[in-house]
Amino acid sequence: MATHLSRFRAVAPAAVRGRQADRLFVAVRRIAVDLAGQAAVEGVLNDVSPFGCRLAVTGAFDAGEAVVLRIGGGMEVPAVVVWSGDGAMGCRFDRPMPRAALRPLMLRD
Repeated sequence: MATHLSRFRAVAPAAVRGRQADRLFVAVRRIAVDLAGQAAVEGVLNDVSPFGCRLAVTGAFDAGEAVVLRIGGGMEVPAVVVWSGDGAMGCRFDRPMPRAALRPLMLRD
């Protein structure tokens, strides 16, 4: 309930989180990005969640492009580029990754 002291006070908008899950930092860093009809591009995986990841790459990718991420040499994850620029890009996985699949990415040697 507003009082005469707060009725006309400007209120900052509530912070909105756009992510569905917290990002997890990874120990497995090497990644290859395959784009249909082009050679794979090497990259560095910065963080990951069950729904997507952020990586550093060379080369330009367009938002909406379908890619296959080859993580840690064996795991293949189909994804869509959400944003790209300044040597980095964010991808959304086609299907959420189960936590059990993420666990090996976090383990240290």
